[in-house]
Amino acid sequence: MAPDYGLMILRSGLGNVRQSFYDVPLSHITFSAPGLYSSLVNKIHAGIEYAVSFDFSTDQEQSLLTKLSPSTRASVLLALQGAKPGATVAFEAPVRVDLHCRLGKLEKGTNEEFVPLIVEQVG
Repeated sequence: MAPDYGLMILRSGLGNVRQSFYDVPLSHITFSAPGLYSSLVNKIHAGIEYAVSFDFSTDQEQSLLTKLSPSTRASVLLALQGAKPGATVAFEAPVRVDLHCRLGKLEKGTNEEFVPLIVEQVG
């Protein structure tokens, strides 16, 4: 598994810096909890491949879905209705978006630590 990009940013002392990611190819969305959606991508930084976790609120998730084709949007919305936490819906084709984010809080699991990037704007 790739090291976490958000954790690297936090440990480098840049935690309060707002970040922009351009032309990000998102291929899926995961229903994490009511009002919380996530998507993961890999990013090369300083020659190292990192995993980047983007967290979306309901408003940002809706902004993301407007970037999908009408047929893909309809199928994703249908799949997300009544979804249980952890359910992931793949897009027919990746959608390229600009994401403006801030660093989230450190999350600790049994075998991992990560810091999600909280999406504030989808462009």
